[in-house]
Amino acid sequence: MCIRDRYQRRVRGSSADSMRAALSKLQAPTRQLSTGYAQYHTPITGIMKERDETRGGLGGVAPIHLNIDSRILHGFRWIPTEDLLHHEKVRTERSKALMDYLDSGNVNVSPAILAIVCCSRTNTIIDGHHRATVLGEMGFSMSPVLFLDYGHYDILVSPEEGNTITKNDVIEAAQTGRVFEPKSTAHVVKAGDGSLHPIVSLSPNCSLGHGPTGGNLTGGGSYQPKMKRAPSRALEE
Repeated sequence: MCIRDRYQRRVRGSSADSMRAALSKLQAPTRQLSTGYAQYHTPITGIMKERDETRGGLGGVAPIHLNIDSRILHGFRWIPTEDLLHHEKVRTERSKALMDYLDSGNVNVSPAILAIVCCSRTNTIIDGHHRATVLGEMGFSMSPVLFLDYGHYDILVSPEEGNTITKNDVIEAAQTGRVFEPKSTAHVVKAGDGSLHPIVSLSPNCSLGHGPTGGNLTGGGSYQPKMKRAPSRALEE
């Protein structure tokens, strides 16, 4: 073997070793992140692969009005109203009251509504069944949604100790269309000091634009729904 061939072989070998070492360093944080992730997260039933550990915030305390784990928040988006999955029925009188409120505002001022809170993996509504129902019935094709890591331990289905409904019960109800009665759940989020707050406390107040096709309804063009809406309506007769 000539000197040039021995040199090139040695360089290739050292490059491969360096590459393996570099990849090992890059992969280490991923393994650590997955291990830590399991400590605060319950697997949620759904059709998507469990990869929520690669999403979310920066870790630690979120710099918002509530001191919560920032990994709970998976972002805000306008998405098609028909892609939202209900897990419980709504009360007709409450839906009508909300619709009357949205209709009664100044015609020169855009109506506003709190964002609907959804599971980021399944589009299941965690909070906002009445808002989603009313937006659909009023012809709004897009709805404001705050996505959360529903599997996070700091999100509770109910603050009541006697609650028997689990998160996977909620997901199953939404996917099958066999929804619960109104207000069967009362989701809350646990802050850093251990205090409990209604999950809607995280929702931003969103302008709906001027009518169902208002100019403010942006950001949904590239959205790909993760699953279709449950076949049954959630509106209680």
